[in-house]
Amino acid sequence: MITLTPFEHVLRRALVDRIGASDSPDPREHCLSYRRLGLLVDPDARSHYPMTRPPFRGLNEALGHVSMYEVEHGRPMLTAIVVNKETGHPGTGFARLGRHLGFDVGDDEDGFWRAELDAAVRFWKTEDVVLVVDAALDVLMTELGSIRQLVRKMAAG
Repeated sequence: MITLTPFEHVLRRALVDRIGASDSPDPREHCLSYRRLGLLVDPDARSHYPMTRPPFRGLNEALGHVSMYEVEHGRPMLTAIVVNKETGHPGTGFARLGRHLGFDVGDDEDGFWRAELDAAVRFWKTEDVVLVVDAALDVLMTELGSIRQLVRKMAAG
């Protein structure tokens, strides 16, 4: 189980709030740069989070933990909304993390990112409580299935 650090909780909350604050139907309108995220998290540069300012050392790792946490809880990769200011796309680490998490990224890293971006925005913009509960239950049922298989193996062996 992934446990978020206090800073990662702050990052996660900023990303969820960012999605909630925009009424645009275009998922790309929800994206923000590393710099903009840093300003949201620490507007006056007074916190103990030096990674919120250039060169953003450690920020990618923290964002990776947030996405791992989200996926572990049956939700899309929330950090899909964080992009490079110049390219408007995430770095190569996003697709690499997706592969690590078991997603079928294939050769279309841009398509994977767009699908995760759309899924994250759709998930966090929904007011359908059932969708949120279903995501949590899906994770729970998968874990229970794994436990059942393990118990059966132990009983048979």
